[in-house]
Amino acid sequence: MNSNRRTGFLAAGIVVLIAGLLAAVGLWYSAGQRQSDAVRNLARAPVGCDTTLNFEAAGEFLVFVETEGEISAVTGSCVAPGSFGELGSPQDLAPVRLVLTGPDGTEVALDARTGVDYAAAGSAGQLIQTFVVEKSGSYVLRVEPTNGSEPAGFAIAIGRDPSEGVQSLQLGAFASGIAGLIVGLSLIATNRRRGSPAALVSADPWSSAAEWPTSPPEAQQPGQSAGWAQQPGLPMQPLGVPVPPAPATTPPGQQGTPGQPPFTTPAEQPPTPAPWAPPEMPSR
Repeated sequence: MNSNRRTGFLAAGIVVLIAGLLAAVGLWYSAGQRQSDAVRNLARAPVGCDTTLNFEAAGEFLVFVETEGEISAVTGSCVAPGSFGELGSPQDLAPVRLVLTGPDGTEVALDARTGVDYAAAGSAGQLIQTFVVEKSGSYVLRVEPTNGSEPAGFAIAIGRDPSEGVQSLQLGAFASGIAGLIVGLSLIATNRRRGSPAALVSADPWSSAAEWPTSPPEAQQPGQSAGWAQQPGLPMQPLGVPVPPAPATTPPGQQGTPGQPPFTTPAEQPPTPAPWAPPEMPSR
């Protein structure tokens, strides 16, 4: 792999890693902001007052009891109490009675429900009831103490579920972070695995300091030791063909000279007798 491609893998891995982490942080922050904005948009009614609520759309709405928060403005028969706070669960608070009247003067049914709570934007509340708005318009919510109890330091909040859509954004944050880590680290690991030191890679792998031969190599005769000179008149043996050794004919009682090849000693021939001739006669 060339240097540019390795650099591309490394850069892509870093970009994906950072992008995934930034997306996770952004989605997590958006989830928190979504819940905080929903809590701020809740309508609030103080205890001991008739509060007018304007519903622009029909649907199901939730009723929370807030033990901590602030009421800056109230539309109804009471003034805004400002900040309030009282520790404890709804069961520990002073009992109150809620009555919701519709635009036509009929009372709207309130159903008991639990399972939703929040602590955001300086407020803390728990779900106690739900109701359904059949048509848009102005409704009046009366929150009155029962058994002659004094108004306590808490309020009633009405609106949609503040946690709606928050869980999806949080899951998206987790998914983005994990995906960015896996893909980014995989690209970086690929760059490290496929990369190799520059010293081990030749700039021109086809170049070589040795020169190619311009002619075929000459056949070399095998080396000969002293005493093995080629005898005249004997044919040359081709290269690679072994020459069978001649049988040893060293006379009995004689030892061959080390380093000398075995040789044949010719046998001595008896003298040839002269042909018979009559004796010469002495001259007179």
